[in-house]
Amino acid sequence: MIANNIKNKVYTAIASGKGLDERDIKPLFIDAFIGKAEEVKNKISKVAVVDTVPDRLFERYDWTLSTPLPSAFNGETKYHELEFSGIKITVRQYKDGIRWTKNDELNYLGSRNIAQTAERHGEKYALIPWLMAEYALQDTTNATYLPTALAGYDGDTLINASGDTRFGFAYGNYYTGTGVTAEDAMEDDIIGAICTFPKMLDEVTSRSFWEGDVDNGKYTLLYGPALSAIVHKVFKRNFILINGGSAATTGTAGTRSNILSMGGFQIELMFVPGMSGNSYYIIKDDPIRKPLILLHGTYDIPQFFSYGIGQGYKEMDDTLTKAVSFYDAWGIGIHTPQSIIKVYNA
Repeated sequence: MIANNIKNKVYTAIASGKGLDERDIKPLFIDAFIGKAEEVKNKISKVAVVDTVPDRLFERYDWTLSTPLPSAFNGETKYHELEFSGIKITVRQYKDGIRWTKNDELNYLGSRNIAQTAERHGEKYALIPWLMAEYALQDTTNATYLPTALAGYDGDTLINASGDTRFGFAYGNYYTGTGVTAEDAMEDDIIGAICTFPKMLDEVTSRSFWEGDVDNGKYTLLYGPALSAIVHKVFKRNFILINGGSAATTGTAGTRSNILSMGGFQIELMFVPGMSGNSYYIIKDDPIRKPLILLHGTYDIPQFFSYGIGQGYKEMDDTLTKAVSFYDAWGIGIHTPQSIIKVYNA
C-alpha cells in the first residue's frame, strides 16, 4: 500500500504519546480505501460497466443500439441510421466524517480510536459501488444506496418475473429452478439457465449471444449464504458413473459425474453476503455487455477535507474540535439485462 510506511509512523507516534495530527488521517483513510477497493474491483468487473462522469445529480447515459443482421444486396445498398437508447442515472453524493477534540488528539486511546475510525471509513467508502450493485442485482431498494427501483432501456426492471414476453420469449431472463436440496437438480438448472442465453434477442431482435458464445463461454454464478453448502457440493464433487441402476434393483445406486466441470462450462463462483433466499444469478462474462452500469465522479479516490471548528486550538483549551470529512459520488443503472439470468427457487 502507498501509505504503509506513513501508517506505521502514525501508530508508532501514537504509542509513544506524541499524539495525532489531522494530517495523519488522510494517508490512513486512503491506504484502507485502496486495499479494499482492489478487492471490490474484481467483483464489480463481473457485474457492471464502470464509467466516469462529472459530479452532477443526474446523468443521461446513452449507447448505440445493436445493428441488424446484414441485408441481401438487391442492387441498392441499404444504410442503417445510428440509433441510440438511454437511461437517466441518479448520481448520489456520499459525505460524512470524523470529529474530535484536542484532548482526544493528545490521548493515547483517543488518538488510536481516531486512526482506526479513519481506516474503517476508508474501507466503507470502497464498498459503496458494490453495495449499490448488490441491491440492484436483486431488484431491491435501499434508502442509502438504491432508494428508487431501476428501469432499463426497455422500461423494465433488471429481472421481470411476470411471465411477459421479453427478449423474444416468455419470462426472458427469469428461469424457474427445481429446488436447491438435490445436487443433480441444481446442476440441471444451472445448465438449463446457461442454455437460455442464445435464445435472448437484443433491441433489434437479433440474437444477443450465439451458440458458440455459450458452449465456450465463461460465467459467474452469484449466490448468498443460504446456498453455500449446496453450491460447494455441486461444484466440488468429482464422481464417476459406477452404476446406472437403482438401489432397489441392483443394490447400488447410480451416481452422476460432475457434468458442469466435465462438460467444459467455465463457471466462477461469487459469494454475495447480502443476497438472501434460495435464488441465484448467472452472468454471461462479456467485456462490453454487463447487467449494470456504475458511474463514478471524476476522481480515482474519495475527496478529503480537513478543517477546524471555532477559533482553532488554544494552549489551555482542550474542548475545541477539529474534523475531517470524506466525499464521493456514484450512480447506477441497468445496462444489458440479457447478460444475466435469475434462477428462482422459493
